[in-house]
Amino acid sequence: MIKRFAHKYRIISIYYYFLKCWYSLQILIKEFVFNKLIYSPIYNVDNNNLAALKLLKNSLNNRGIAWPLKSDLNPHIVYASIPSVWELENIPESLNKITSNVSYYYTKDFDIDFSSSRSKAIKLNDSLFYDWVVKQNNICKIDVIITYFSGGEISSSTITKISNLGIPIITFHLDDRLHFFGRLVGFKFSGPFSVCRSYDLNLSSCIYSLNQYKFFNSNVYYWPEGANTDFFKPNFGSIKKYDVVFVGSKYGARKQLVEFLLKKGINVTCFGRGWDNGSISSSDYIEIVNQSKIVLGLGYISFTKYQTLKGRDFEIPSCGALYLTTHNEELSMLFEIDKDIVTYNNFNDCCDKILYYLRNESAAVEIQINARNKVLTSHSWEKRFREILFE
Repeated sequence: MIKRFAHKYRIISIYYYFLKCWYSLQILIKEFVFNKLIYSPIYNVDNNNLAALKLLKNSLNNRGIAWPLKSDLNPHIVYASIPSVWELENIPESLNKITSNVSYYYTKDFDIDFSSSRSKAIKLNDSLFYDWVVKQNNICKIDVIITYFSGGEISSSTITKISNLGIPIITFHLDDRLHFFGRLVGFKFSGPFSVCRSYDLNLSSCIYSLNQYKFFNSNVYYWPEGANTDFFKPNFGSIKKYDVVFVGSKYGARKQLVEFLLKKGINVTCFGRGWDNGSISSSDYIEIVNQSKIVLGLGYISFTKYQTLKGRDFEIPSCGALYLTTHNEELSMLFEIDKDIVTYNNFNDCCDKILYYLRNESAAVEIQINARNKVLTSHSWEKRFREILFE
Protein backbone atom coordinates (compact mmCIF):
# COMPACT_ATOMS: atom_id res chain seq x y z
CA MET A 1 0.00 0.00 0.00
CA ILE A 2 2.81 2.41 0.89
CA LYS A 3 4.65 1.53 -2.32
CA ARG A 4 1.52 2.22 -4.40
CA PHE A 5 1.14 5.57 -2.64
CA ALA A 6 4.78 6.41 -3.41
CA HIS A 7 4.31 5.54 -7.08
CA LYS A 8 1.08 7.55 -7.29
CA TYR A 9 2.65 10.71 -5.90
CA ARG A 10 6.00 10.17 -7.61
CA ILE A 11 8.03 9.93 -4.44
CA ILE A 12 9.33 6.41 -5.10
CA SER A 13 12.95 7.53 -4.62
CA ILE A 14 12.05 8.72 -1.11
CA TYR A 15 10.31 5.42 -0.43
CA TYR A 16 13.41 3.46 -1.54
CA TYR A 17 15.65 5.67 0.61
CA PHE A 18 13.40 4.95 3.60
CA LEU A 19 13.66 1.18 2.92
CA LYS A 20 17.44 1.43 2.66
CA CYS A 21 17.68 3.16 6.04
CA TRP A 22 15.11 0.91 7.71
CA TYR A 23 16.56 -2.37 6.47
CA SER A 24 20.14 -1.30 7.24
CA LEU A 25 19.19 -0.24 10.76
CA GLN A 26 17.47 -3.57 11.43
CA ILE A 27 20.49 -5.58 10.36
CA LEU A 28 22.98 -3.34 12.18
CA ILE A 29 21.13 -3.42 15.49
CA LYS A 30 20.37 -7.15 15.42
CA GLU A 31 23.90 -8.23 14.59
CA PHE A 32 25.49 -5.82 17.05
CA VAL A 33 23.20 -6.92 19.89
CA PHE A 34 23.38 -10.67 19.32
CA ASN A 35 27.12 -10.67 18.69
CA LYS A 36 27.50 -8.99 22.09
CA LEU A 37 25.14 -11.44 23.79
CA ILE A 38 26.59 -14.62 22.30
CA TYR A 39 30.31 -15.32 22.58
CA SER A 40 30.47 -18.75 20.98
CA PRO A 41 32.90 -19.06 18.04
CA ILE A 42 30.13 -19.45 15.48
CA TYR A 43 32.27 -18.32 12.59
CA ASN A 44 34.11 -21.62 12.78
CA VAL A 45 31.51 -23.20 10.55
CA ASP A 46 32.83 -26.76 10.83
CA ASN A 47 32.68 -26.70 14.63
CA ASN A 48 29.22 -25.11 14.61
CA ASN A 49 27.85 -27.68 12.18
CA LEU A 50 29.39 -30.67 13.94
CA ALA A 51 27.86 -29.48 17.21
CA ALA A 52 24.47 -28.93 15.54
CA LEU A 53 24.40 -32.44 14.05
CA LYS A 54 25.52 -33.96 17.34
CA LEU A 55 22.76 -32.12 19.20
CA LEU A 56 20.23 -33.24 16.59
CA LYS A 57 21.30 -36.86 16.87
CA ASN A 58 21.27 -36.89 20.67
CA SER A 59 17.90 -35.14 20.87
CA LEU A 60 16.24 -37.52 18.42
CA ASN A 61 17.85 -40.62 19.89
CA ASN A 62 16.63 -39.59 23.35
CA ARG A 63 13.10 -39.48 21.88
CA GLY A 64 13.53 -43.01 20.54
CA ILE A 65 14.07 -41.88 16.93
CA ALA A 66 16.90 -43.51 15.00
CA TRP A 67 19.18 -40.86 13.50
CA PRO A 68 20.91 -40.22 11.17
CA LEU A 69 19.01 -41.89 8.35
CA LYS A 70 20.42 -44.70 6.25
CA SER A 71 20.31 -43.95 2.55
CA ASP A 72 20.19 -47.62 1.55
CA LEU A 73 16.86 -48.05 3.39
CA ASN A 74 15.06 -45.68 0.99
CA PRO A 75 13.72 -43.36 3.72
CA HIS A 76 10.34 -41.64 3.44
CA ILE A 77 11.06 -37.90 3.19
CA VAL A 78 8.41 -35.18 3.21
CA TYR A 79 9.06 -31.77 1.70
CA ALA A 80 6.60 -28.95 2.49
CA SER A 81 6.49 -25.35 1.26
CA ILE A 82 4.68 -22.58 -0.55
CA PRO A 83 6.26 -23.67 -3.83
CA SER A 84 8.10 -21.04 -5.82
CA VAL A 85 9.73 -21.37 -9.23
CA TRP A 86 13.26 -21.71 -7.86
CA GLU A 87 12.17 -24.51 -5.53
CA LEU A 88 10.48 -26.52 -8.27
CA GLU A 89 13.62 -26.18 -10.38
CA ASN A 90 15.93 -27.32 -7.59
CA ILE A 91 14.40 -29.28 -4.73
CA PRO A 92 12.23 -32.16 -6.06
CA GLU A 93 14.77 -33.49 -8.53
CA SER A 94 17.50 -33.28 -5.88
CA LEU A 95 15.48 -35.13 -3.24
CA ASN A 96 14.44 -37.75 -5.77
CA LYS A 97 18.12 -38.61 -6.23
CA ILE A 98 18.32 -39.43 -2.52
CA THR A 99 15.28 -41.67 -2.23
CA SER A 100 12.38 -42.83 -4.38
CA ASN A 101 10.05 -42.32 -1.41
CA VAL A 102 9.37 -38.56 -1.29
CA SER A 103 6.00 -36.92 -0.54
CA TYR A 104 5.36 -33.27 -1.34
CA TYR A 105 3.03 -30.93 0.51
CA TYR A 106 2.46 -27.76 -1.48
CA THR A 107 0.09 -25.19 -0.03
CA LYS A 108 -1.22 -24.33 -3.50
CA ASP A 109 -2.62 -27.85 -3.81
CA PHE A 110 -4.79 -27.14 -0.76
CA ASP A 111 -5.95 -23.69 -1.93
CA ILE A 112 -4.16 -21.92 0.91
CA ASP A 113 -3.73 -18.28 -0.11
CA PHE A 114 -1.07 -16.42 1.86
CA SER A 115 -1.48 -13.28 -0.23
CA SER A 116 -4.78 -12.24 1.41
CA SER A 117 -5.24 -12.83 5.15
CA ARG A 118 -1.96 -14.19 6.44
CA SER A 119 -3.38 -15.08 9.89
CA LYS A 120 -6.23 -17.11 8.40
CA ALA A 121 -3.83 -18.81 5.98
CA ILE A 122 -1.52 -19.85 8.83
CA LYS A 123 -4.43 -21.38 10.78
CA LEU A 124 -5.62 -23.23 7.70
CA ASN A 125 -2.13 -24.48 6.92
CA ASP A 126 -1.68 -25.61 10.53
CA SER A 127 -4.79 -27.76 10.34
CA LEU A 128 -4.38 -29.15 6.82
CA PHE A 129 -0.66 -29.83 7.11
CA TYR A 130 -0.97 -31.71 10.41
CA ASP A 131 -3.87 -33.83 9.13
CA TRP A 132 -1.98 -34.54 5.91
CA VAL A 133 1.14 -35.59 7.85
CA VAL A 134 -0.88 -37.96 10.04
CA LYS A 135 -2.44 -39.53 6.94
CA GLN A 136 0.89 -39.92 5.15
CA ASN A 137 2.54 -41.32 8.26
CA ASN A 138 -0.20 -43.93 8.59
CA ILE A 139 0.29 -44.99 4.97
CA CYS A 140 4.08 -45.12 5.21
CA LYS A 141 6.10 -44.09 8.25
CA ILE A 142 7.72 -40.67 7.66
CA ASP A 143 11.42 -40.63 8.46
CA VAL A 144 11.90 -36.87 8.25
CA ILE A 145 10.04 -33.71 7.26
CA ILE A 146 11.87 -30.82 5.62
CA THR A 147 9.98 -27.55 5.30
CA TYR A 148 10.53 -24.12 3.88
CA PHE A 149 8.19 -22.58 6.47
CA SER A 150 8.76 -19.75 8.93
CA GLY A 151 6.46 -18.03 11.41
CA GLY A 152 4.48 -16.53 8.55
CA GLU A 153 3.39 -19.96 7.30
CA ILE A 154 3.10 -22.27 10.31
CA SER A 155 2.68 -22.14 14.10
CA SER A 156 5.18 -23.49 16.59
CA SER A 157 2.41 -25.55 18.21
CA THR A 158 1.85 -27.44 14.94
CA ILE A 159 5.57 -28.21 14.64
CA THR A 160 5.53 -29.55 18.21
CA LYS A 161 2.47 -31.71 17.48
CA ILE A 162 4.27 -33.23 14.50
CA SER A 163 7.39 -33.84 16.60
CA ASN A 164 5.23 -35.64 19.15
CA LEU A 165 4.30 -38.12 16.41
CA GLY A 166 7.93 -39.27 16.51
CA ILE A 167 8.87 -37.49 13.28
CA PRO A 168 12.01 -35.34 12.99
CA ILE A 169 11.16 -31.95 11.48
CA ILE A 170 13.74 -29.64 9.91
CA THR A 171 13.39 -26.29 8.16
CA PHE A 172 15.57 -23.93 6.18
CA HIS A 173 15.64 -20.13 6.10
CA LEU A 174 17.19 -18.21 3.20
CA ASP A 175 16.40 -14.58 4.04
CA ASP A 176 17.06 -14.52 7.76
CA ARG A 177 19.78 -11.87 7.82
CA LEU A 178 17.06 -9.28 7.27
CA HIS A 179 13.92 -11.19 8.16
CA PHE A 180 14.86 -13.17 11.29
CA PHE A 181 11.98 -11.47 13.11
CA GLY A 182 9.98 -10.39 10.07
CA ARG A 183 6.76 -8.46 10.51
CA LEU A 184 3.98 -8.89 13.03
CA VAL A 185 1.12 -11.13 11.90
CA GLY A 186 -1.60 -11.61 14.47
CA PHE A 187 0.64 -10.78 17.45
CA LYS A 188 3.50 -12.98 16.31
CA PHE A 189 6.49 -12.48 14.05
CA SER A 190 6.51 -13.91 10.53
CA GLY A 191 10.22 -14.79 10.53
CA PRO A 192 12.19 -17.76 11.91
CA PHE A 193 12.15 -16.27 15.41
CA SER A 194 8.57 -17.47 16.02
CA VAL A 195 9.26 -21.12 15.21
CA CYS A 196 13.00 -21.81 15.43
CA ARG A 197 12.86 -23.30 18.94
CA SER A 198 10.24 -25.85 17.87
CA TYR A 199 12.14 -27.29 14.91
CA ASP A 200 14.66 -30.05 15.52
CA LEU A 201 17.10 -28.27 13.23
CA ASN A 202 17.16 -24.87 11.54
CA LEU A 203 19.20 -24.49 8.37
CA SER A 204 20.47 -20.93 7.85
CA SER A 205 22.12 -19.70 4.66
CA CYS A 206 23.80 -16.75 6.39
CA ILE A 207 26.72 -17.07 8.77
CA TYR A 208 25.86 -13.71 10.34
CA SER A 209 22.48 -15.02 11.47
CA LEU A 210 23.70 -17.96 13.55
CA ASN A 211 24.04 -16.02 16.81
CA GLN A 212 20.39 -15.02 16.68
CA TYR A 213 19.25 -18.65 16.64
CA LYS A 214 21.71 -19.57 19.36
CA PHE A 215 20.52 -16.81 21.64
CA PHE A 216 16.99 -18.24 21.51
CA ASN A 217 18.23 -21.76 22.30
CA SER A 218 17.47 -23.21 18.89
CA ASN A 219 19.64 -25.67 17.00
CA VAL A 220 21.12 -24.06 13.87
CA TYR A 221 23.27 -25.41 11.06
CA TYR A 222 25.04 -23.26 8.46
CA TRP A 223 23.58 -24.37 5.13
CA PRO A 224 24.20 -22.23 2.04
CA GLU A 225 22.04 -22.47 -1.04
CA GLY A 226 22.98 -24.83 -3.85
CA ALA A 227 22.03 -25.72 -7.41
CA ASN A 228 20.32 -28.56 -9.22
CA THR A 229 23.23 -29.41 -11.49
CA ASP A 230 21.01 -31.33 -13.92
CA PHE A 231 18.88 -28.22 -14.52
CA PHE A 232 21.51 -25.49 -14.27
CA LYS A 233 24.08 -26.91 -16.64
CA PRO A 234 26.39 -25.82 -19.47
CA ASN A 235 25.41 -25.86 -23.11
CA PHE A 236 28.73 -26.31 -24.79
CA GLY A 237 27.28 -25.56 -28.21
CA SER A 238 26.17 -22.04 -27.25
CA ILE A 239 27.69 -19.08 -29.05
CA LYS A 240 28.76 -16.26 -26.72
CA LYS A 241 26.54 -13.46 -28.06
CA TYR A 242 26.57 -11.25 -24.95
CA ASP A 243 29.62 -9.60 -23.42
CA VAL A 244 28.08 -8.96 -19.99
CA VAL A 245 24.62 -9.98 -18.75
CA PHE A 246 22.69 -9.11 -15.62
CA VAL A 247 19.47 -10.94 -14.73
CA GLY A 248 17.28 -9.45 -12.00
CA SER A 249 14.94 -6.59 -11.18
CA LYS A 250 16.05 -3.02 -11.82
CA TYR A 251 16.54 -0.98 -8.64
CA GLY A 252 19.12 0.53 -6.33
CA ALA A 253 22.78 -0.37 -6.85
CA ARG A 254 21.90 -2.65 -9.77
CA LYS A 255 20.70 0.29 -11.84
CA GLN A 256 23.65 2.42 -10.76
CA LEU A 257 26.22 -0.25 -11.66
CA VAL A 258 24.75 -0.95 -15.09
CA GLU A 259 24.61 2.77 -15.91
CA PHE A 260 28.22 3.15 -14.76
CA LEU A 261 29.43 0.28 -16.96
CA LEU A 262 27.49 1.52 -19.98
CA LYS A 263 29.14 4.94 -19.63
CA LYS A 264 32.50 3.15 -19.61
CA GLY A 265 31.65 1.65 -22.99
CA ILE A 266 30.93 -1.88 -21.72
CA ASN A 267 28.08 -3.67 -23.47
CA VAL A 268 25.78 -4.81 -20.65
CA THR A 269 22.50 -6.57 -21.48
CA CYS A 270 19.89 -6.75 -18.71
CA PHE A 271 16.85 -8.96 -18.22
CA GLY A 272 14.24 -8.73 -15.50
CA ARG A 273 11.48 -6.51 -14.20
CA GLY A 274 12.13 -2.85 -14.98
CA TRP A 275 14.67 -3.41 -17.78
CA ASP A 276 13.80 -2.99 -21.47
CA ASN A 277 14.07 -6.74 -22.12
CA GLY A 278 11.65 -7.55 -19.29
CA SER A 279 11.39 -10.78 -17.33
CA ILE A 280 12.42 -14.13 -18.78
CA SER A 281 11.59 -17.78 -18.15
CA SER A 282 13.93 -20.17 -16.35
CA SER A 283 14.85 -21.94 -19.59
CA ASP A 284 15.63 -18.58 -21.22
CA TYR A 285 17.69 -17.65 -18.15
CA ILE A 286 19.88 -20.72 -18.54
CA GLU A 287 20.22 -20.18 -22.29
CA ILE A 288 21.23 -16.53 -21.83
CA VAL A 289 23.75 -17.39 -19.11
CA ASN A 290 25.31 -19.92 -21.47
CA GLN A 291 25.46 -17.31 -24.22
CA SER A 292 27.27 -14.79 -21.99
CA LYS A 293 30.98 -14.18 -21.65
CA ILE A 294 30.47 -12.72 -18.16
CA VAL A 295 27.42 -12.85 -15.87
CA LEU A 296 27.17 -10.00 -13.39
CA GLY A 297 25.97 -10.33 -9.79
CA LEU A 298 25.27 -8.07 -6.81
CA GLY A 299 24.91 -9.70 -3.41
CA TYR A 300 23.25 -6.84 -1.53
CA ILE A 301 20.15 -7.32 0.61
CA SER A 302 17.51 -5.16 -1.04
CA PHE A 303 18.71 -1.52 -0.96
CA THR A 304 21.33 -2.00 1.77
CA LYS A 305 25.10 -2.48 1.61
CA TYR A 306 24.79 -5.68 3.65
CA GLN A 307 25.18 -8.91 1.73
CA THR A 308 23.83 -12.43 1.83
CA LEU A 309 24.24 -15.47 -0.36
CA LYS A 310 21.95 -15.72 -3.38
CA GLY A 311 20.68 -18.67 -5.37
CA ARG A 312 22.39 -17.24 -8.44
CA ASP A 313 25.75 -17.53 -6.61
CA PHE A 314 25.47 -21.27 -7.25
CA GLU A 315 23.16 -21.51 -10.27
CA ILE A 316 25.35 -19.36 -12.55
CA PRO A 317 28.62 -21.22 -11.76
CA SER A 318 26.66 -24.47 -12.17
CA CYS A 319 25.96 -23.40 -15.76
CA GLY A 320 29.70 -23.14 -16.33
CA ALA A 321 29.65 -19.36 -16.65
CA LEU A 322 32.16 -16.76 -15.55
CA TYR A 323 30.39 -15.18 -12.58
CA LEU A 324 31.50 -11.72 -11.45
CA THR A 325 29.83 -10.49 -8.27
CA THR A 326 30.35 -8.27 -5.24
CA HIS A 327 33.05 -9.46 -2.86
CA ASN A 328 31.55 -11.32 0.08
CA GLU A 329 33.54 -13.15 2.76
CA GLU A 330 30.97 -15.95 2.78
CA LEU A 331 31.54 -16.58 -0.91
CA SER A 332 35.28 -16.82 -0.30
CA MET A 333 34.55 -19.66 2.16
CA LEU A 334 32.69 -21.57 -0.56
CA PHE A 335 34.57 -20.73 -3.75
CA GLU A 336 38.19 -19.98 -4.52
CA ILE A 337 38.12 -16.36 -5.66
CA ASP A 338 39.68 -15.70 -9.08
CA LYS A 339 39.73 -19.45 -9.70
CA ASP A 340 36.08 -20.55 -9.42
CA ILE A 341 34.37 -17.15 -9.49
CA VAL A 342 35.53 -13.52 -9.63
CA THR A 343 34.55 -10.75 -7.24
CA TYR A 344 34.81 -6.97 -7.28
CA ASN A 345 35.09 -4.38 -4.50
CA ASN A 346 33.65 -1.32 -6.23
CA PHE A 347 32.34 -0.15 -9.59
CA ASN A 348 35.79 0.70 -10.97
CA ASP A 349 37.13 -2.69 -9.91
CA CYS A 350 34.15 -4.34 -11.61
CA CYS A 351 34.86 -2.44 -14.82
CA ASP A 352 38.56 -3.35 -14.77
CA LYS A 353 37.83 -7.05 -14.29
CA ILE A 354 35.24 -7.13 -17.04
CA LEU A 355 37.73 -5.60 -19.47
CA TYR A 356 40.45 -8.04 -18.37
CA TYR A 357 38.38 -11.18 -18.92
CA LEU A 358 36.87 -9.94 -22.17
CA ARG A 359 40.44 -9.54 -23.46
CA ASN A 360 41.74 -12.82 -21.97
CA GLU A 361 39.49 -15.58 -23.24
CA SER A 362 41.69 -18.45 -22.01
CA ALA A 363 41.60 -17.13 -18.43
CA ALA A 364 37.81 -16.79 -18.66
CA VAL A 365 37.38 -20.33 -19.98
CA GLU A 366 39.49 -21.76 -17.16
CA ILE A 367 37.26 -20.10 -14.56
CA GLN A 368 34.12 -21.35 -16.33
CA ILE A 369 35.39 -24.94 -16.13
CA ASN A 370 36.41 -24.56 -12.48
CA ALA A 371 33.04 -23.04 -11.60
CA ARG A 372 31.06 -25.99 -12.92
CA ASN A 373 33.38 -28.51 -11.25
CA LYS A 374 33.17 -26.75 -7.88
CA VAL A 375 29.36 -26.84 -7.87
CA LEU A 376 29.33 -30.49 -8.96
CA THR A 377 31.67 -31.53 -6.15
CA SER A 378 30.59 -29.19 -3.35
CA HIS A 379 27.42 -27.17 -3.93
CA SER A 380 24.65 -29.28 -5.38
CA TRP A 381 21.32 -29.40 -3.54
CA GLU A 382 21.68 -33.18 -3.43
CA LYS A 383 24.92 -32.81 -1.48
CA ARG A 384 23.31 -30.23 0.82
CA PHE A 385 20.51 -32.64 1.77
CA ARG A 386 22.79 -35.66 2.14
CA GLU A 387 25.08 -33.89 4.60
CA ILE A 388 22.29 -33.25 7.09
CA LEU A 389 20.32 -36.50 6.66
CA PHE A 390 22.90 -39.29 6.41
CA GLU A 391 26.07 -40.42 8.13
